[in-house]
Amino acid sequence: MPRHELALAATWRNLKWAVQFHKRPFWLVPTEDGYEASPWKPDPACLPHGTTAKLYDQELTVIDSMDSTNPGETVVVEESTVEFEPAIDILRRAATGEIVHLNQGLCPDRLDHHSRDPVCDVCKAIIAVDLRHTS
Repeated sequence: MPRHELALAATWRNLKWAVQFHKRPFWLVPTEDGYEASPWKPDPACLPHGTTAKLYDQELTVIDSMDSTNPGETVVVEESTVEFEPAIDILRRAATGEIVHLNQGLCPDRLDHHSRDPVCDVCKAIIAVDLRHTS
């Protein structure tokens, strides 16, 4: 089940309360189907692939983060099967709301803007454009 903004909003309220009440930083940790607030640093192996947990201080500023991929681990992204011109059309349709991300866990969200789902057409279009501009 994908993570939803309502789950994020509820967990964010809990995190803000916990940080102020306990007067210590708390982690906002993505899970397979939502988010949780935790005083303990998460294990990167336990985070859903392509996500990032963030540590917030009492001013609700991010002071640390933990990616699901371990430092030094190489993540290979297969070359996109979407050509550049069709990718631009897909991104235009996504920007107007005609199509949306699959949101099955690897699509970008409010916390992790850099993750890409190789099955999602919108993510594949982003990958194709990124490959064109970094080549």
